[in-house]
Amino acid sequence: MFQSNLELEASAGKETSFKNNALV
Repeated sequence: MFQSNLELEASAGKETSFKNNALV
């Protein structure tokens, strides 16, 4: 459970970073 949650958070963080980079 915890590992899955961590992976989901990591994926979400990567998506946000990618979107932020695209905005710049």
